[in-house]
Amino acid sequence: MIFVTRAKDGGFVYWNKAEEDLVGISAASALNKTDFDIVPKAQAEFFRKMDMEVFKKDSVLIIPEEPLYIPHLGHRVLRTVKTPIYDE
Repeated sequence: MIFVTRAKDGGFVYWNKAEEDLVGISAASALNKTDFDIVPKAQAEFFRKMDMEVFKKDSVLIIPEEPLYIPHLGHRVLRTVKTPIYDE
């Protein structure tokens, strides 16, 4: 899965087909929404915290086991790589 969010507010600006398939939300529906619109609050807070850490440290963050709850699939564990992108 690949998605891109804005640093300033966490809004999604890119959401690929694999993300659509896993989360069950189309790219068109996800654009400009944030994690807070899609996953439970505690999970969204964790994701946002990790995003901000990436920008603060200006480096890649690898999360070997990141828990994710998806209503139609239940609990999953993802290997996540977050990297800062600074331009279009």
